Amino acid sequence: MKEGSPWVARMPAADSFSVAGLRLTAGLEAAEIGDVFWLRGPAWSEPLRLALRGISGLERFELLPRGRLLAEGTRVPRGRLPELRWLALQRWFPVTLPTVHGLSTAPLPAALRLVRSLEELPAGGLLAELSAWLEFATGAAEIRLHPLRFAAARDGRVWIEGKPLPALPGRRFSIREGVAIPGGFQHSPALSFAAIRRRLGLAEGDVALAAESGEWEIIKAEQFVPVTRSAVRATAEAPGHG
Repeated sequence: MKEGSPWVARMPAADSFSVAGLRLTAGLEAAEIGDVFWLRGPAWSEPLRLALRGISGLERFELLPRGRLLAEGTRVPRGRLPELRWLALQRWFPVTLPTVHGLSTAPLPAALRLVRSLEELPAGGLLAELSAWLEFATGAAEIRLHPLRFAAARDGRVWIEGKPLPALPGRRFSIREGVAIPGGFQHSPALSFAAIRRRLGLAEGDVALAAESGEWEIIKAEQFVPVTRSAVRATAEAPGHG
């Protein structure tokens, strides 16, 4: 491939974790469709060739105008790059999240508690077990995965957010302005959700999970991972999750 030319590579999705070590390489993006994992970069280079050459099953292509693909070592383009939803590679693998990632506990500096409610609000989040989540994500159609995001805790729990939620055992929560209340409950006194956010110090994209004990678990925005089969598998295989 030409030095400095845009490029893509593909491999079986089941083996995609083998490129996780490249997550800090500038400009790399990844996508998954069906059972195929795609990787792309803006400029081919010798360091990239050396980094990728030892990855089994990886096919490399120069990316030509109109999405045409020129396989490495060939002279005639063959095939086109499919329409994909690209994400930065560093966001793809949750094993590289901060050590204290997902579901950290924080106190609320107010006498806020949960009380029973007769009003049943739509669920927007689910606290489930990682093993059940892995089984669902590896067998579900991709269209069911795309609207979701998740964050995993070291104790084997996983927070899944989006609509529609998967039909898994677990605790369902309603969510408003990033404040998640378990089904069948409401908070008391009736502080606004904006006030709760301020008191908890939530930033944009953070989520706070209320517990009946009065504790709150905080998930930071950067700890969420978009749902792909590769990301869920990598999380389940990460140290501390298996």
